[in-house]
Amino acid sequence: MKIRSITGIAAAVALAIIPIPLSSMGGTTLPTREARLSPDHPGATSPKANASGQVVLKLDRPNNKVCYRFDFESFEVRGLYIQRVGSQNDQESKPPFLVLYDEAPREESPLKGCATEQTRDIERRQIRALKRHPKRFYVEAFQYDGKNIAGALKRP
Repeated sequence: MKIRSITGIAAAVALAIIPIPLSSMGGTTLPTREARLSPDHPGATSPKANASGQVVLKLDRPNNKVCYRFDFESFEVRGLYIQRVGSQNDQESKPPFLVLYDEAPREESPLKGCATEQTRDIERRQIRALKRHPKRFYVEAFQYDGKNIAGALKRP
């Protein structure tokens, strides 16, 4: 009888002390990556010196989607792309790594949405690459006239 109660108390104490991972409870936090966009980034061509923005990405690999929030000012967004570093010199020959937004021009900030397998043909390997190696990518925002601002992707 005493052994059972001691064992029960020991088990209760062990459970209270040992942390339980959030993933086992269904409350995981999605990894995020961010970029500050400006006309000063290599490859940026915006004529407006005050054009700027910040992109925050939420990487949801289990559901094959990348959600974004793009806060910007002095800029009219026509496209929002993720490019590989090193592709600035040959943009004509290489498509974007991932297209987040490519629709009607937007002047109102913020721009929010998700790129999914159905809407943007996104693959899990792309999400994995963004999660593991954010420094290999940068984000570009384009205007209707082709001018852009850009910024390196990084961990928050």
